[in-house]
Amino acid sequence: MRVRKSILILCNFFLAITLAWGRGGGQNSVSSSRNSSFNTSYSKFQTSSESWYKMLIGLILVILIKIIFYYLSPIAIKEHFLLKKLKRLPTQKAKEVVNELKEISEQHFHLIQQYWQARNIPSDAAMTPLLRKKYSERLNTMCHLRQKNYISNIQIEDIRITKLLLNSDGAPATFVALIEGSMVDYLVNESSGLILKNEDKTILPFRDLYYFEKNQGIWQLARIINSPNPLRIYLL
Repeated sequence: MRVRKSILILCNFFLAITLAWGRGGGQNSVSSSRNSSFNTSYSKFQTSSESWYKMLIGLILVILIKIIFYYLSPIAIKEHFLLKKLKRLPTQKAKEVVNELKEISEQHFHLIQQYWQARNIPSDAAMTPLLRKKYSERLNTMCHLRQKNYISNIQIEDIRITKLLLNSDGAPATFVALIEGSMVDYLVNESSGLILKNEDKTILPFRDLYYFEKNQGIWQLARIINSPNPLRIYLL
């Protein structure tokens, strides 16, 4: 994560150097033109154009680099290196471990939708106490407002493991899963019967990050981020 943040910082540093370079070129040219007896308005214009040309090229390069890091999320590349990391495990096959984590992610995803629609999280739900408290409070608020979510037609299209940390024994300790798909999700006011969200009950795409921790041998859901931006995914 620190390495990827450093790359973005270097982009900004490169931008500053480029601006200084462009301005510096203009000043040196102007200074030398003052000492020249053949200084003309044309040469001043040419020097100024060259300076702005350097700045423009630098800006374009920096913008292109930032676009790549902000909007092109190379999840496949991340998973490739994750598999290489797991291949160092002495008794486990990398793909089997990743597939198991994906199954755990899918199971928890469906459970969360069930809890949310029922507006109730069981006390034995496989999630951290902090997350259970946070979601219970939100569901209690929905009950007070007489609001209820109706969820159906869930289609999971892809699950990628975007981050994995191993413990001292080389076994998975925490991981993050990116879950993508589509479903019908609409919000209803039970008192009036009015649909407050997604009135047409259309199938909408979703993209969620699920954070997991292993406590006493049990995988617990620790955090959920709905519709994360590409930068957050890449900087995991």
